[in-house]
Parts: sequence; C-alpha cells; structure tokens
Amino acid sequence: DVVKNFDVSVNFIKSGAKVPPHTHDQEVFNYVFEGEFTLIIDDRTKTYSKGDWINIPADKPHAVEAKTAVTLLELWRK
Repeated sequence: DVVKNFDVSVNFIKSGAKVPPHTHDQEVFNYVFEGEFTLIIDDRTKTYSKGDWINIPADKPHAVEAKTAVTLLELWRK
C-alpha cells in the first residue's frame, strides 16, 4: 500500500532559488506539477518540467536550481 510505504509532501520553490547540495536518508521520488528546474546529481545537470517524475536514491548528493516557480509532489520511501 503506497500510503503505508511513503511520506508525502508538496513543495514550493521560488523562481531563481538554489537549493545547495544535500542528501536524504531515504529514497525520494518527485513529480513536477508546474515549473522548470535543473537537478544537479553526479556532476550531471538535467532540466525537469511539468509532468516529469524524478527518482533520487538515498544518500545521493544533489542540488536544485529553479528556472521558474516550481511545485513538486515529494514522496519519501519509509
């Protein structure tokens, strides 16, 4: 059951915001409701936008740079 296996939040990132490199203790999935941003992971930069799913493994350093205002659904595997 998804609800029992994940914690869920909706995150808002302002246009131009930069989230410095960080990690999460658990695997994270994101769904982009709106906006566009770049994700820097493993020295690679990829742009994501509305409709994209993103998977970030546990303990993987990553950073975010918002090109526009972004709204994300975030799910953390428990």
